[in-house]
Amino acid sequence: MGFPSRAGDDRSRRPAMRSRTRRVFVKTNAVRYAAGFALVSACGELPAAAQYFPPVMIIVPPAQNYAAPKPAPKPSTEKPKPTADEPPPSKPAGHYQGQTFVPD
Repeated sequence: MGFPSRAGDDRSRRPAMRSRTRRVFVKTNAVRYAAGFALVSACGELPAAAQYFPPVMIIVPPAQNYAAPKPAPKPSTEKPKPTADEPPPSKPAGHYQGQTFVPD
């Protein structure tokens, strides 16, 4: 009916080792699931919030030819300044009534 058990056989210790290994495995899985759930719950809102960001706008400056020389500035047209001896022209005497000018 089978072989006789040996003195050094560790069949009596196997169930205890299996249950210890199983407990470690279950704890490891529980930690993994908890970490995954935390990651999904924290990062799950990001795509929904990110879809409302305005698009990136790249503004390109107008094309300029920096190698070409700049045109020479035009000479300024100087207006003759009135001399200090001449009094400014006098204004006509009068006043306004509404939008109408009435001379005095």
